[in-house]
Amino acid sequence: MTIQYAILGLLHQQPQSGYDLKKAFASSGFLPWSGNSNQIYTALLQLQAAGRVTSDSAPSAGYPTRKVYRLTPAGLADLHQWLLSPPALPECKNHFLIQLLLSDLLSPTELLALLNHYQGELEQSLLMHQEQARRAAALPSAQPHPVRMQVWAIQNLIDHTAAELDWLTRLRQSILE
Repeated sequence: MTIQYAILGLLHQQPQSGYDLKKAFASSGFLPWSGNSNQIYTALLQLQAAGRVTSDSAPSAGYPTRKVYRLTPAGLADLHQWLLSPPALPECKNHFLIQLLLSDLLSPTELLALLNHYQGELEQSLLMHQEQARRAAALPSAQPHPVRMQVWAIQNLIDHTAAELDWLTRLRQSILE
């Protein structure tokens, strides 16, 4: 998946500025990009050059005029075609696993400190995802399709984080044996 399809999808939900897209990327737990301005604006320029999005200026009270991007019919068709493509398996790019593989350089105390830190990060992430799920569940029961799918995506993050915490507990037990 490229960042362009994520942008097309977000613009399908509603027209947005580059700044709005940046906030959406930063707040998402399942979009694999950092959402830095260079990534987003480069992709927007490419999409605009390909006729997948258009932009127009929109005044903003007390702020400079901003560009608002909208999906074109060609962009919608491209997004639809991508949605029909076979889904890719999840990628596991976990930096902690590299640290674990190289942990023979650490003392037992240092290794346990690393595990404790990772556990703290996971627990914080789990709480954040649970709060997102709570807020999504508080929405009206007749939720539109994108909101229902967002709830399921958040639940996927919760399940993966809980499984990682369980795995970490078993790892710690095997080290302490």
